[in-house]
Amino acid sequence: MLLVLFSLYLFSGLSTINNWKNTQRYYHSEEFVTDFREFPQHYGIGYDEEKDQEIYPTDIEEYRKYNLTVFTRWWEEGPATFYQVGQHYYDSYDSSYIQLVFIFLFVLGFSLFFIDQKSNFNHFLFSLSWTKKELFEGKMTTVVLPIITTVVLGTLSNILIRYYGIPRMYINARFSQFLYSGFSHLIIGILILMAGILLGILLGNLIYGPIVLIIVMVSLLLFSEVYQEYLYYIDALFDYPIHYDWQALVVVTPGIDGTPWFILVFYFVLTILFYFLSRTIFQQISLENNGCMLTVPTLRFPVFLTLSALSILWFVPLFANLSFYFQYEAVIPFLQIVITTLLCLVTSYLIVYIDDWPRAIGRFWYRSFKKVH
Repeated sequence: MLLVLFSLYLFSGLSTINNWKNTQRYYHSEEFVTDFREFPQHYGIGYDEEKDQEIYPTDIEEYRKYNLTVFTRWWEEGPATFYQVGQHYYDSYDSSYIQLVFIFLFVLGFSLFFIDQKSNFNHFLFSLSWTKKELFEGKMTTVVLPIITTVVLGTLSNILIRYYGIPRMYINARFSQFLYSGFSHLIIGILILMAGILLGILLGNLIYGPIVLIIVMVSLLLFSEVYQEYLYYIDALFDYPIHYDWQALVVVTPGIDGTPWFILVFYFVLTILFYFLSRTIFQQISLENNGCMLTVPTLRFPVFLTLSALSILWFVPLFANLSFYFQYEAVIPFLQIVITTLLCLVTSYLIVYIDDWPRAIGRFWYRSFKKVH
């Protein structure tokens, strides 16, 4: 398991370097040199809007340098000329499998405690002389800590491979920027791992637990769309808003994207919160509640409130598309907002109180049967 996790970082770095070297070999091939000399008009390196004409390199080396330099900005032609935390920088040679790491960490965190419940391993653990607090901290030390260590080593190996695998003249970034990007990636990765652990401890139903996990994962994939909606609201409220690219807020692949420090502090606080919530809930788990939607049924109401609030904040801006109405000064769709809000409330209730469904349906049919007869 740890080997697979480390391999994602290692082979992603090696694959990126291989892509760059293949491109470099082509730019130094006889085929490219001949084509460049015969058809120089096909090899522009930008466009001068003032003069309304294409910009061409002075020689073939300038063209190579222009295209082999690693990092670019989406609104800036050619290599990036400056660095700013919170901005996204493209690596056109990136061939990364690291996008799978966050999914892997989330599912792995969920499985660490959820499988123990469903395999009845908790029956054995709870029969030991150790307290539940000691059991929880023991698993965090012996299982979770090695996972985090693997992510640290994998991130560092990926950074070293990408930084030293390409000649320095083509790396338009400092090593410290790579390290900060790796640190940003590590913090969000640990947060995702702890979120998975919290869900794995909180959810107890063999069928509905994994379904909720999938729903959460799919919802998180909509982060960029939700963030763009809220970004528009920020623009409307402040005269000089600071724009952060969502790729820099959630650094999926270590490169030079850096998350602002206060966002990292927020992620760290959330991680600590998830840790203490996980530990507290684990200590309240009872074998009598095995199979229930929530392992601690007394938490149903606070979980319902939390889920309702998060789903409303997440889905109302997305489905109501309020930014469109603000932008074009149209009538705000209050009906759509109300319907989406009600759907979020009803869905949250059905998920949290799903254990009551069979009894409620049974009582309904029983009363209906008595009325008929």
